[in-house]
Amino acid sequence: MLLFQHAVMLAWVPIVVVLFAVLRPKVAVLTAYLLAWLFLPMANYDLPQIPDYTKMTATSYGVVLGILLFDFGRLFTFRPKWFDVPVAMFCVIAPIGAALANSPPLQLYDGLSESARHVAVWLLPYAVGRLYFTSLEDLRVIVVAVVAGALVYVPICWFEARFSPQLHRWVYGWYQHHFVHAHRAGGFRPRGFMQSGLMTATWVCSGALIAWCLWQARVKLRLGAYQVQAWWVVLALAATAVVAKGMGALILAFGGLCVLLASKWLNTRVFLVLLLCAPPVYTYVRAQDMWNAENLIALIETVSADRAQSLEFRVENDRVLADHAMQQPWFGWSGFNRSIVKMPDSKNNAVPDGMWIILLGKTGVVGLAGFLAALILPVVLFLRRFPATLWFTPTVAPLTAISIVLSLYAVDCLFNAMENPIFILMAGAMCSALASPALRKRAVPRRAAGRTNQAVPPRPLDDPGGNAVEPRGLPGGAIARAESA
Repeated sequence: MLLFQHAVMLAWVPIVVVLFAVLRPKVAVLTAYLLAWLFLPMANYDLPQIPDYTKMTATSYGVVLGILLFDFGRLFTFRPKWFDVPVAMFCVIAPIGAALANSPPLQLYDGLSESARHVAVWLLPYAVGRLYFTSLEDLRVIVVAVVAGALVYVPICWFEARFSPQLHRWVYGWYQHHFVHAHRAGGFRPRGFMQSGLMTATWVCSGALIAWCLWQARVKLRLGAYQVQAWWVVLALAATAVVAKGMGALILAFGGLCVLLASKWLNTRVFLVLLLCAPPVYTYVRAQDMWNAENLIALIETVSADRAQSLEFRVENDRVLADHAMQQPWFGWSGFNRSIVKMPDSKNNAVPDGMWIILLGKTGVVGLAGFLAALILPVVLFLRRFPATLWFTPTVAPLTAISIVLSLYAVDCLFNAMENPIFILMAGAMCSALASPALRKRAVPRRAAGRTNQAVPPRPLDDPGGNAVEPRGLPGGAIARAESA
């Protein structure tokens, strides 16, 4: 079985290159990242001089090679913009600055090594999103592809919820996570080919929220030769999200749904703005030890005592790690576990669970601010461009869906550390689409919108035949295309 894993991982880069040879580059990019995310093993090969070889770094290498071989001219169309600064801070400036701030014993090489990993996992997917998905039509293709990817996991989740998470072991020969964590609520938490059950639940919940936005905009989905009502997809994914038994993912998804409903009913941006403020406010008050989260723990305890205990453990460990991190506030302690300390009155090391505390400890305020800004800034651009009255129109609904997914992912990173290059690709794509000259020309200035003081929606996205672009070559034959009802 391990031989099959090695063969798959070794062959993946050439397979991605072949995708560029047989598909349009834009479709090849999306297909490569989705297939890797959904089905490749959670293997990690520690290679000398280069970042660890994982399914996502392998995909990024293959995509770069495919672009160089089959779409080299596209690189000359890329123009750096001001909104690229946060991801550059997070992936380049912060890791190198952390190594230099801790020199000696660390050296510039150590910073370059950590920066190379961030580039492979985060910067390259972001840059690919910026490069290839530059219009509202492209964003629609992305969200439909993500919904298709979530639907592919429906039978996987139901199977593993009944028979336990075995598929990764059957296909690749080993469990990707401790099996004890698979037991939940008298049953099993499905994992599929992702790192944990929570990651799988988050993916399915994200697909459900995106499908809900499309349903509210009266957008129909075509899966293969069949046209499917969006609300059927919403029901299927919502039921699967419950079966996935990811309490944290369900709470976030429910909160995101409440934000969307309140924004729709009251025609206001305020609720999404408040959601966006949660990550930076939380990280600030926790880093300064201004809030011990006791009331949040008490609230979670009313839903699940186990989840409340888990949250309390994380909060206590975060407090100890944050105290240590603030001794090197700007660039952190860099790598080699220098950001880890022992718990008081214990021989055990503090455990960093949340992405925010990991970044604060390793790359300081500069790295953490860059990471959060890379996720939040696209949503800010969306809020400035579109009033709430347009959020659930067929043209704007894909942007609404991406905005809520990015916002919830930023909140999730306060408690978990799940690397998801699909989301950062969506962030890059959204920045490009919202900054494109074509969108500025198609949008009518506010003053021309009449007494309502609202922007007029752009023209429909469909082609002259009335159909949206169909992405070909997506996972498991679940090819979808969106078209206005």
